[in-house]
Amino acid sequence: MDRHTTSVVGKLLGEAAGICVLAGVIIGIMGYLNKWDSSLEYSNAFFIAGSLTIIAGASSRVAAGADWGTYQRFHAESLSGQSIGEQIGSIVTASSPWRLVILGFLSGLTLILFSVVVSQVF
Repeated sequence: MDRHTTSVVGKLLGEAAGICVLAGVIIGIMGYLNKWDSSLEYSNAFFIAGSLTIIAGASSRVAAGADWGTYQRFHAESLSGQSIGEQIGSIVTASSPWRLVILGFLSGLTLILFSVVVSQVF
């Protein structure tokens, strides 16, 4: 793979890991506050979080195809100080529906796999 592809894949995997860590912290706080005492409750929470993440990623693709006017709604101030190439990159990154689908699928699958690990190990 070339350097750009490796960079994009690494960034996407890093974002997916960040989402999983954030979901884990939220689930941990919820479990602590609700005094969950079994691994089944945590496993179910990770499974639900993974399922919702996959659904959110898939629905982002549907929503992106519904309205093409999104591309004209970027505020010019957020793009000031950038070259034309950087502006195009910012718009594509923010508007790319497939990126969010892949991110949602990776994060959701990881959370679901983690729910299986939690139910089997703990």
